[in-house]
Amino acid sequence: METGEQQNKPQQIVVTADDGQPAAPAAAPEFAGGVTRPSQHIVPPVSEPDIVTLRFHPHALIHGFDWIFDRLRRLISPPAAASLASSVANYGHIAMLAAQVLALLFFLIAGSHMDQPVLIGKGIVVVILLGALQYVAGRLIEAGSPLLASCPAKLRSSALPNSVAVLSVVLGIGCFAASVSRAAETDASLLWVGIGGLLVFLGASLLALHPSLLTIRLDPDISAPEEAIGVLSYLPRLAVRTAPLAFGVGAFAGAVGLLFGTIMLDLNTVNWTLGFVFFCESLPLVSYVAFSLSYLVLEVARAILRHAP
Repeated sequence: METGEQQNKPQQIVVTADDGQPAAPAAAPEFAGGVTRPSQHIVPPVSEPDIVTLRFHPHALIHGFDWIFDRLRRLISPPAAASLASSVANYGHIAMLAAQVLALLFFLIAGSHMDQPVLIGKGIVVVILLGALQYVAGRLIEAGSPLLASCPAKLRSSALPNSVAVLSVVLGIGCFAASVSRAAETDASLLWVGIGGLLVFLGASLLALHPSLLTIRLDPDISAPEEAIGVLSYLPRLAVRTAPLAFGVGAFAGAVGLLFGTIMLDLNTVNWTLGFVFFCESLPLVSYVAFSLSYLVLEVARAILRHAP
């Protein structure tokens, strides 16, 4: 029979290892000032981070331009770009009428002031030519979009549109810089030609970024002959699409240049301005004929390739 002391005595539990020997007692917690302090754990050392080296990618500039062009395509959609070119052409007809009035006014004043009646006859001929070219440009601008729609083409990627866009920007900046340099040295009237050229090339760059406006579809699975037709017809298509923009810009630049030339009674300024206006007004005719002839040659080449053994 167990006594009360034996019942109240705590029992000691012995833990044995696998070999039957008593296991080593667990480490007792340390006491510091009556507060239990847990046992310290050794933290494994953390390896030093690798040194990150910055390397310049050889195609960083190319990727940067592609990124900018993608953002421009999203910012200005194809309908917005086409609407912009059409609006510039429509207002250009009004500016062209103003340019014709200013040209006639200048030659009338210059002829009477310089006592040269031949200038009055020259002014009448200039106004007739400007009116005729305005009619031709207006009719061919309207016919340009249906012409492009009737001749679709394909390209493998956007490499050619992006490249043409870059070159157009470079040509526009070069045209403006050259005109500023020449204007500072010789004649200030060349400044209007440079500004007009810059705007035309920038507009062409914007239109070049949208192959759908040129009725060109991107397809990575096309054949090499189809790619060749799309490449060779790309620039004539772009010229047809840019012609309305060039017509409107030329009309506005011409009206402003003729206004300054009339106020200053400067024959040199008027001659340079009229040359730029005639060039811009003739672009719809030149681009329409050039595209028609180039596509005729391409269709003949396509027929030969189609029937080749």
